[in-house]
Amino acid sequence: MGLSCFGYLSANSIISKFDVIKALTISYLTASILIIAIIMIGSDTHIVLYAFLFFILKSSICMGYSAIFVAHIDLFDPRMLATSMGICGIFARSAAMLIHIYAELENR
Repeated sequence: MGLSCFGYLSANSIISKFDVIKALTISYLTASILIIAIIMIGSDTHIVLYAFLFFILKSSICMGYSAIFVAHIDLFDPRMLATSMGICGIFARSAAMLIHIYAELENR
């Protein structure tokens, strides 16, 4: 995890200051701008600037990753969330049961 913990820690303060959707927008816009800047600068010319931009990029991606766990509660109806979690659970358990059969087919 390393220094990306700053992204996880900053997510809570940004979410409490703004809305969850605005925090996701901020993190995605920051990541998009920084990825373009990193591509334009390159790693050969200014290594310290490249490392700093990469650090900020990774922190903003981790901030978005942390905020995405809270965003679905604001976006969707709770009944739809419960139904989709149930359907995903059915597929996950079915796949977990069938994976053993699939693994044994290659040994025959």
